[in-house]
Amino acid sequence: MHWCSSDDSWRLFMKRFGASVEHIVHDPLPALPEYEGGEALQEELEHLRTKVQELSEEVGNQKAKKTVLTKARRALNSAMSSKAKSLS
Repeated sequence: MHWCSSDDSWRLFMKRFGASVEHIVHDPLPALPEYEGGEALQEELEHLRTKVQELSEEVGNQKAKKTVLTKARRALNSAMSSKAKSLS
């Protein structure tokens, strides 16, 4: 029998895992949704996929902003360097 082929094995694993985490962090884990034919799990997975997509888009936006700011900083540094050279 495969280790994850039964709900009881999975629940036992999760209880043991949760207990070990609680022991380390001294704080209980939040309750996981009950397994109901996979519906709750599927909903949670879809929620997490959506969140990953949102965060990926945010990373892309932040990278674009960083690129713009880096170019602006370089242009400003170059202009300041040229100005300083012309004053010398």
